[in-house]
Amino acid sequence: MLMVKSENWLQAGLVTGVGLVTFAVQALAAILAGPAASGLTFHEAVAELGFRPVWVLMGWSAYCVLVTASILFLGPRNSDPPREGRVLRMVTASLWTCGAVGGPWFMVMNAAWGPLWEDILVRRFAV
Repeated sequence: MLMVKSENWLQAGLVTGVGLVTFAVQALAAILAGPAASGLTFHEAVAELGFRPVWVLMGWSAYCVLVTASILFLGPRNSDPPREGRVLRMVTASLWTCGAVGGPWFMVMNAAWGPLWEDILVRRFAV
């Protein structure tokens, strides 16, 4: 039977929460700062986003959260780390989750929205 200390639940919850909040903020920023900023309605901006990048991102986000949570659960189960390192370990894991979720998000969004941005820039600054 796997015994999990309550501190590990707190760490996993913090990492999962930070990852999900980061994902939600980036999704809103991409929708509102992308096509919505060029005059489209919110629903048109979501439709312009498409489903492929969203599914890729959702899968990657779930993978990152599961890997980080499993590291937090399985890593310290046989050891008792010093109390001074708990906060630092939680912050490090949370930042890792933000980076792991944020990096692919911007790569996918750049690939999905690159042609749209080029079209906007060409129309706006055409001579």
